[in-house]
Amino acid sequence: MMFPGGVGGSELQQAAAEKVKNDVGTFVLFGLLVEAGLLVHTLTGRCWDVCFADYRPPSKLDGKTATCLQNCVNRMIDASNFMVEHLQKMEGSKGMV
Repeated sequence: MMFPGGVGGSELQQAAAEKVKNDVGTFVLFGLLVEAGLLVHTLTGRCWDVCFADYRPPSKLDGKTATCLQNCVNRMIDASNFMVEHLQKMEGSKGMV
């Protein structure tokens, strides 16, 4: 079937499929960015509470506090990665039963 302008139905379907693919990719990317923002927010809140005892940042970040923040964030990321890997293993073992 030809549409005005000489464009065939299969070409329109192909163009529509490409648009959907691009839109889905954009949606997934947006979701990942939102998740990353939430992770940063969570890490900031938790590590702030751990590393700043009086809840006020010093005028200058000292070595002890910088190390505390770095270690806190690293442990939170390690824990998050561990949980994701564990859930993936559990999901994978479900399919084998």
